[in-house]
Amino acid sequence: MIKFENVCKEYKANKTIVNGLLDINLEIQQGEFLAITGRSGAGKSTFLNLIGGLDQITRGKYYFQDKLLKQDSKSLARFRYENIGIIVQNYALINYKKVFDNIALPLVYKRKNIKEINEIVHRWAEYLEIKDKLNCFPNQLSGGECQRVAIARALCKNPSILLADEPTGALDYENKKIVLNILKELNQDGITILLSTHDYDMAKKTNRIITIETGQIINDSKI
Repeated sequence: MIKFENVCKEYKANKTIVNGLLDINLEIQQGEFLAITGRSGAGKSTFLNLIGGLDQITRGKYYFQDKLLKQDSKSLARFRYENIGIIVQNYALINYKKVFDNIALPLVYKRKNIKEINEIVHRWAEYLEIKDKLNCFPNQLSGGECQRVAIARALCKNPSILLADEPTGALDYENKKIVLNILKELNQDGITILLSTHDYDMAKKTNRIITIETGQIINDSKI
């Protein structure tokens, strides 16, 4: 499904070239549940950003479903639009919009009609047990509820790949378990999930762990 060949990502910092990722080679099969681990600054978020088409690679090749993914902004935007759902640690909800509108945002961008939007939002809200929160604002919810809203928003796009960047970093133990169980269920339904985490115990709940250090993969093991 995904293949990186000698992928590098460089940044400029104070007129100096900094390696975000260096010569990454790997393949990810459809339906995998994969954890990305490593210290802060190791390159985990950079890796996810390249996978999700949020950033352009500097050198190397990125194949998606056996086709070379062009690295121009238009091609990457289309790729994200058609394939990628994203969940982040701080939820990235719009505080002045109700839960329903936060979840519906990708569908509005896709210009779905009101009937479709209602059907899709209510379906995912029911699945994630937040249907009674649709008329609430984010500041009326717990952290766990906010993350479920963010997951519902990502799933509205019907993504083939779900990127979860430290999705439980701000949650307590019980809500961590809830979010992890949701991700496991989604993976069992066929969604490929890449989970970035500092929590090795959580990483061990996935099917494969990739460890990144100073922009390089130092370990890749299946569980």
